[in-house]
Amino acid sequence: MEELSRELRKELREAKEEHSSNSLLESEGVSIRTFFQFVSKHIGLFAIVWQSQFVDPKSFKKYYERFSVGYITEIRNAQEEGEIRLFDPACISYCLMGIYNFTALKSFIFDGKEPDEEMIEQLLNFIRNGLQK
Repeated sequence: MEELSRELRKELREAKEEHSSNSLLESEGVSIRTFFQFVSKHIGLFAIVWQSQFVDPKSFKKYYERFSVGYITEIRNAQEEGEIRLFDPACISYCLMGIYNFTALKSFIFDGKEPDEEMIEQLLNFIRNGLQK
């Protein structure tokens, strides 16, 4: 799980650097597409991560906390720039992770298909309308 987590964080970081946007809301489009691409290549990610909560609860918690820490920095920067509302950054980070995780879970695991562009745009619109100042 640690290796997958490290690889996913690396791919997200590289995709954001390549896109080079100063806007959190713009970079979310890159993040969600990168996450979905990663999940499509590593479909067992859900089984590994979710089962770890019973086998190794500390690793399960650490998996999400590592993503949250990076997100919090980006969220605070966006708040300081006046781009998004002043909600608790940790709360926002977990909300965004939840949106991505459960959308991917529904699409890949429940429906057996990748999310289409229309779904991705609806998610991004939902996020923008909820966070944008």
